[in-house]
Amino acid sequence: MHVNEEGNGVSSVEIVRADPRERRRALVVVAVGAVLGSIAITWVLPWVEHSAAEAVRGGLPKSVVCRSTLVGLMLFTLPLIAFGVYAFRFGRQVALEQRFPPSGRAVVRDTRVLHGRAAATLGRVQSMLGASVVALSFVLLGILLYGFHRLSAG
Repeated sequence: MHVNEEGNGVSSVEIVRADPRERRRALVVVAVGAVLGSIAITWVLPWVEHSAAEAVRGGLPKSVVCRSTLVGLMLFTLPLIAFGVYAFRFGRQVALEQRFPPSGRAVVRDTRVLHGRAAATLGRVQSMLGASVVALSFVLLGILLYGFHRLSAG
């Protein structure tokens, strides 16, 4: 849709209007993340602190606490990898179409459409960042697996 500031449709600025359903979905994701984060801070972190203190007192082997921590961090890499793949694919789509946001994609707020070289550059940068997140997540996963192996062997 082509609209100008007066809304009479004669400008060459293309705007993709916000999708209310997509906005609600994004708000639900943020709310769920906030609840999960609050749960982690309120219950999980104190439990981890208690387990570490118990290990220091000798009631629990330190290797169990360390291995448990490494497993938790390994699980953390999975959503990072998924996000990196999503970012890479989204960026590639933007670069191929040379349009941001890509055709048919819903947006959570009114968004000015970019075309041509600007959109392609934005897409390539997003693809590189997504690939970097995936690569670094795999590096982190490898380091964590190595540490877990070393703790289990010794």
